[in-house]
Amino acid sequence: IPILYPSIIIGIVAFVMTALGMFFGEKLGKIVGKRVEIVGGLILIGIGVKIVIDHMA
Repeated sequence: IPILYPSIIIGIVAFVMTALGMFFGEKLGKIVGKRVEIVGGLILIGIGVKIVIDHMA
């Protein structure tokens, strides 16, 4: 399989998914506000703590 075709498809899909995420993120951000940002930050901190604990054991 030539590499050009799959790489073009992957690029198009990544572009479309990014554009959709930006569009819906802007709309949802206006609706839900800062609370979801705080929850997302706490989730990321939790994931980071879990990774650190897993690597220490």
